[in-house]
Amino acid sequence: MDGLVKLKHNIHSYLRRVYLSQFISGALITVGLLGLLWLLFSVLEYVFRFSSQARMVLFFGFTVIAVGLLMIQIIFPLLRFFGIMNQKDSSVVAKELGQKIDSIEDRLLNVLSLESAFKGSRNSLLEAGLQQKADQLNGLNFSDAVDLKSSFRWVGLTLIPLFLTLTIFMWDASVLSDSSARLVSYNQSFVAPAPFSFELKDKSLEVPEGSSFQLEVETVGKSVPENVFVVVDGAEYRMKRLGAGLFAFSFNNVRSDKQFQLRGASVYSQDYVLEAIPRPKMLRNEAYLDFPAYTKKQNETTVNRPQLSIPEGTKVKWQFNVKNSLSFSLTIDTVILESAGRNDELLIEREFRKSSVLNIALLGEKGLKDSAHIKVNVVRDANPGIQVENRQDSAIGTYYFQGKLSDDYGLSRLAFFAQVNGEKRYEEKLSVKSDILEQGFAYAWNPDSLIKDPGEELEYYFEVWDNDGVNGAKSTRSKVWSIKVPSLEELSEESSERASRTKASLSKSSAELEKMKKELNDLKKDLLEKKKPNWQDRKALKDMLVKQKEMMENLEKKAIEQSKQRMLDEKFNSFSEEIMQKQEMMQDMFEKLFDEEFKEKYEEMNKLMDEMNKSDMLEKLEEMNLDNDQLEKELDRTLELFKQLELEKKVEENIERLEELINHQDSLKEETQEKRSDSDELAGKQTEINKKAEALDKELKQMEDLNNALEEPQSIPDLEELSEEARGDMAEAKEELEKGRKVKASDSQDDAKEKMQEMKEQLSSFQEEQANDQQAENLEDMRQLLENIIDLSIGQEQVMEALTPVKGNDPKFVELTKRQKNLVDDTQIVEDSLLALSKRVPQISKVINDEMSAVNFNMQKSLSYMSDQPPNREDQYKAMSVERQQYAMTSLNNLALLFDEIIQNMQKQMAPLMKGSGKCDKPGSGKGGKPSAAEMKKMQESLNKQLEALKKALEKGEKPNGKTPGEKPGQEKGSSGQGGAGGGLSKEIAQMAAQQAALRKQIREMSESLKNDRSRSGSNLKEIERIMEQTEEDILFQKISAETMSRQQQILSKLLEFDKAEREREFEKRRESKSSNTEYAISEEIWNKFELDKKKELELYKTMPPSLKPYYRIEVNRYFSSFQNQ
Repeated sequence: MDGLVKLKHNIHSYLRRVYLSQFISGALITVGLLGLLWLLFSVLEYVFRFSSQARMVLFFGFTVIAVGLLMIQIIFPLLRFFGIMNQKDSSVVAKELGQKIDSIEDRLLNVLSLESAFKGSRNSLLEAGLQQKADQLNGLNFSDAVDLKSSFRWVGLTLIPLFLTLTIFMWDASVLSDSSARLVSYNQSFVAPAPFSFELKDKSLEVPEGSSFQLEVETVGKSVPENVFVVVDGAEYRMKRLGAGLFAFSFNNVRSDKQFQLRGASVYSQDYVLEAIPRPKMLRNEAYLDFPAYTKKQNETTVNRPQLSIPEGTKVKWQFNVKNSLSFSLTIDTVILESAGRNDELLIEREFRKSSVLNIALLGEKGLKDSAHIKVNVVRDANPGIQVENRQDSAIGTYYFQGKLSDDYGLSRLAFFAQVNGEKRYEEKLSVKSDILEQGFAYAWNPDSLIKDPGEELEYYFEVWDNDGVNGAKSTRSKVWSIKVPSLEELSEESSERASRTKASLSKSSAELEKMKKELNDLKKDLLEKKKPNWQDRKALKDMLVKQKEMMENLEKKAIEQSKQRMLDEKFNSFSEEIMQKQEMMQDMFEKLFDEEFKEKYEEMNKLMDEMNKSDMLEKLEEMNLDNDQLEKELDRTLELFKQLELEKKVEENIERLEELINHQDSLKEETQEKRSDSDELAGKQTEINKKAEALDKELKQMEDLNNALEEPQSIPDLEELSEEARGDMAEAKEELEKGRKVKASDSQDDAKEKMQEMKEQLSSFQEEQANDQQAENLEDMRQLLENIIDLSIGQEQVMEALTPVKGNDPKFVELTKRQKNLVDDTQIVEDSLLALSKRVPQISKVINDEMSAVNFNMQKSLSYMSDQPPNREDQYKAMSVERQQYAMTSLNNLALLFDEIIQNMQKQMAPLMKGSGKCDKPGSGKGGKPSAAEMKKMQESLNKQLEALKKALEKGEKPNGKTPGEKPGQEKGSSGQGGAGGGLSKEIAQMAAQQAALRKQIREMSESLKNDRSRSGSNLKEIERIMEQTEEDILFQKISAETMSRQQQILSKLLEFDKAEREREFEKRRESKSSNTEYAISEEIWNKFELDKKKELELYKTMPPSLKPYYRIEVNRYFSSFQNQ
């Protein structure tokens, strides 16, 4: 491959010759062009005498062009010639040579391409071919293709500027020399020969730094300018003319040297410099603060601070940098200090224990002075600071604290303390960051675990400590808060007072509502007589809204009080779970007296008051009237339920007080029976018990007062006689102890204990019986109300469907109006019954009473549209009546669903009570809460008397609940008014039906317990149950006839026979063995039999008229099916 190497060397020689040619041409072109350009710039400067800025542009422009030409024309070819820069590619060179040498053509390019393509291959044939081609080309010298002589054709361009330069020098050498000098010294000013000159009066041109200098100039020459200007930093300022050729200018506050020129006409002076004589000054004040270790502060360096605040004991190292100072002096207060360093640097070090002032005085040239003062405030370590805000979440009793801590140099500790009656019971260390001077903290704490007994006083506070290393850690306490827990007596008294306030507030609110209703009616009547409301009407309505808002706020406060009372009861009073549930329901009722919708409605009414017209205001008045009516009923109901709850709580409290008294009296009796006991000490203890008994007597009287305050007082046992006897025994025991007769005292104590035990048993029995009987009675009443509601809905639907196709002048319209009037009357009775029931059943929510009020309102509206129709608007009023009837049906259906849900929940609650504990006494024994046959016979006799009175009332033509005998409630015509005699009789019928149902249930239970008895007692009881079921049906449908009374006599006879058989069976069993009162589990067979009988019991309520609509038939069936699933 030697031929190829030689070929490449030949190509390289060619390239070197090419670059050499380029270098020669470039050098000649560069010299010629730069020479011409410089001649051009020089001539222009000579002609126009450019300013310094223009000369600078020409100079640097020439420099940039020169550098560019040198790089392109000279340096780059040289670098390529020596191989420093990349040379042309071989393929490009081959093409150039092919074009310059005809004999080469594409052969060189082909050889190089093949050699590059097959480089590294071992093909000997190919190598031989390439070698042959290379040898052929090596016969040519590629360098001959470059003609170096052609490069010298640019010599003429170089000779042109040389010729021009010689010509100009021969004419006037200064044209080039002076202008070239000015171009090179572009930053200097050159004065052209002028017809006059400037002379300065003060040639020194010196001024103290910061002072002013008066420059005076005189112009001397053949012709002087009219005005002279001072040129400073390119800006011209006119000098003040003092006389012929005399001018002045003031340099104010000269801080540094000022270079300036003078100009008159087009003549400029030389540059002058006004020198500012420097004053002595302090350039930098740097203080290095070395803090004491107790501060835990990092050392600091401050710069140029005229005042320092430092902790006591801080070492300060100052370094002052001064300028133009020949001498200085340093003093602290009156003490002269010595300084190390040079004239331009002062060094001072001192430890400060008290506040001081450092004075520095500097002396410069020509007596110039400067001074500085640095005040050093020494701050002593202060006590840490603490600020705490405290708020309580009344719902859960948790206290939330938000606090801020601060100290001069850091905190070491934070703690929370709580103490009860001065004894520390709780301490908790809280984390603090010692390196943060101001920090916040948050803490939550519930004191329930510390407050254990009534009468305790709990104090709590925070305490924080600093990290004072000199005097010891100092502490600061926050505000001390306290919680005083009332004693049991105070709790009881407070509870009674709170309850009294609540009842008074409810009664007052109810009275205010009644008064407001009257005012609303008066305003409505007044508006009806006007075309539009005036400002007095709007003001009256606004006043009523204000009263409404005040009442809402007052009742909301009472709700908060009740919430606090409930929390106290949960903490300190051991009320039963049932009472606590009722108290929670009462709390919920208080909170829902005014729901958000109610509040929003009145807020909106208040905002839109000024925009209301007459019809809008009448509509709002009607809404307010309805809302107030509903609210008044709800307040009445809440008040009654609150009274009942208060009574139940008082009963339970008295039972607990009796239990406590019994235990104390029993313990004292045991002490009395001990021979070594001291009689005087025992008498003192007996006195304490006697006082508690007197307090109990007051509580019992208060319990009676609470019961008497109810609308329907309960049959509370009369304990006055027993209480008096017990207190008498206690007083006798005290007298005997004082006389030292312990045996008689012990007997009296035992008698007092037995009487209190009997009081407790009577109260407990009353409490248990009242709860069970009331719940069963409430459930029966709710079932009856549900049926009446469904009947009302059916009746309303029938009237609505019959009314739709009827014209206003149709005689049938009058009949439908009467039927609507009957429905309104029936609705009023149902509403009264519902209100009475809701006063006993807290589960009946406000929504139910509101829905019932809506039913009554819409039915009355419908009746008014039907009875008071203006002429020619019968169809419109009929449509409005149908619309109101539809609203009433919707509310009735909602009520039915709500009642269904409540009944199901109550049945689930009663299910465990029905199954019982598995403890069963002998049938008819009267134990275990089951009445004997004799007791049931008495109850049946009482019921028979009531039925006899009812039968006579019906025979006289009275129509209870507005119904004729034989008609089903809710489907027939009614009479009676708004809750008159009919309402009371309807209630009596419902009560009698419920009593008969309760008796039948007890008979069935007795029958189940005697199913294994081979005697005829079981069959007799089933016959009694069957007859009672028929009687229930007669009562329900108000068909009290002679046959009904005859069946009632049969029931009495069979009960008498069963009573006799029961006594004979008891006598036989007592002869064999003593009666047993064993506990056993009720078998599944007995329970299933009970469920089956319960299903049969529902058949009576399933009786429905054939005309019942499908929707109501489905709803009723679903309702009764829910009973079967219980």
